[in-house]
Amino acid sequence: MDFSPVNCSANPRKHGDNPVSEISDYLGPKMRVRYSLYIGDEKDVIHTISLRVPENYTASEVMELAEVQDP
Repeated sequence: MDFSPVNCSANPRKHGDNPVSEISDYLGPKMRVRYSLYIGDEKDVIHTISLRVPENYTASEVMELAEVQDP
C-alpha cells in the first residue's frame, strides 16, 4: 500500500486546536494525572502539574496538554 499521497497536515491536534477546550467538552470518563518534569542530574528543579484528562489519553497527549496549561 502506497501512503505517499496521504496528506497528514489535516491533523487538528497538530494545527491549532485548543486541547484545553477539547478536554472541557469531553463527556466521557476522565482521570487525574500528575505530570512532573525533572531538570538537572541531581533533580535541581522539579516542576509538577496536575491535570484531568480523558482515560484514553496517551503520555504524549498529556505532555502536549501540560505545555498548553503551564507554558
